[in-house]
Amino acid sequence: VTWATMIDGYAKLGFVHQAKTLFDQMPQRDVVAYNSMMAGYVQNRYHMEALEMFNGMEKKSQLSPDETTLVIVLSAIA
Repeated sequence: VTWATMIDGYAKLGFVHQAKTLFDQMPQRDVVAYNSMMAGYVQNRYHMEALEMFNGMEKKSQLSPDETTLVIVLSAIA
């Protein structure tokens, strides 16, 4: 089981804070983990948090968004 899968599972159950705790505990974050956390925020109507995470993604982790990231962000602002 991957970190991203666990984050996704918690978020789908509505446990967004637990998902964020897992995300924060990850030794190394990748685009998949960011996408899982941002999607969880959007699914649970935490749109601003998803956008804040997107804004910090490149700054904090130096990761570039992929196509999935952009779809999630568009969902957050729709």
